[in-house]
Amino acid sequence: MMRTLTGHSLITHQKAAMILDKKGVRSGNHCYLMQPTYLFWYIGNKFGFGYITEYCHYCSMNCTQYLKEAVKNVEAELAKTNHVLKGKPNTPMQPGYRPELDVSTVLGPEQANYYQSLIGVLRWAVELGRIHIHIDVTLLSSYLVQPHIGHLEQVLHIVSYLKHHLNSHLVFDPNYVSWE
Repeated sequence: MMRTLTGHSLITHQKAAMILDKKGVRSGNHCYLMQPTYLFWYIGNKFGFGYITEYCHYCSMNCTQYLKEAVKNVEAELAKTNHVLKGKPNTPMQPGYRPELDVSTVLGPEQANYYQSLIGVLRWAVELGRIHIHIDVTLLSSYLVQPHIGHLEQVLHIVSYLKHHLNSHLVFDPNYVSWE
């Protein structure tokens, strides 16, 4: 797997050195080759490598620490207005909610800016592996220009969901697929 974000490249492959040499990007201190059973952080994400059996290894990633900090920041912002995240949701968005039908009051400039920043935080969480919230975040991203109070409440609902479902890992199967 090769992943490129903001000028950084991450390659997780058994022959990573060969790939880097072919691409002509392996130079000096800018290239680090990892061995299995090694954990490291990369742009807010924790990557792990290990062995399931003697012959079967895996790599995984999670963004638990990133989400903990995001939730802490949201709770601190809500505390300024004497609000808190509500409940322990089982789904990222409230069942039956349709953002396109929301007729609540349009947010003011400061609240709209806060809504936009929260959408950015959630988009980054999707990039870091929380793909199960992708559809909900994308739906709510459609309202960045003129968000309503109901849209902000749904974003806070997603943050509350993530607060109570922090420990999630995305595990990659390192085996090659044969298309023959």
